[in-house]
Amino acid sequence: GHEYVGEVVDKKTLSKQVIIEKGGIAKTSDFVAAGIPAVDIVNLCNTGYLERIRHGYLVLEYNHRHEMLNKL
Repeated sequence: GHEYVGEVVDKKTLSKQVIIEKGGIAKTSDFVAAGIPAVDIVNLCNTGYLERIRHGYLVLEYNHRHEMLNKL
């Protein structure tokens, strides 16, 4: 198991890792399976970090997505 410090950064980093592992798009269930509660997924969408592209599917918000692709 992973041990993290700093809850907020943790959720963002974790959600980004899930999306990267899933090839750029992840389902809500993928985040939950990674240990991110649904309520946190909603919060990440509300703050604009994640973008819901259709029901149950999420991607990183455009700027974060662009930044991620540049690092690949």
